[in-house]
Amino acid sequence: MRNKVLLRSLLCLALVAVLVAIYLPALAEEGTVSIASPAAGETVSGKVDIKGVAYTADPAKFAWYKVEYSVDNTT
Repeated sequence: MRNKVLLRSLLCLALVAVLVAIYLPALAEEGTVSIASPAAGETVSGKVDIKGVAYTADPAKFAWYKVEYSVDNTT
């Protein structure tokens, strides 16, 4: 009886460890940002709308955004 309880406890602990190993990295993501338009390397002129998407696992951390651009592909 005692061995069964110990075995069940170890199995539960292993299950929790696996779930933490799977889900914890996803929660720690900084987020992703991508620009959909204009495309990378595309030459544009005049007034240009910049369209993109930002994602974060924790929306409370998404307080502001900043877009940087260059007229001659330098920093």
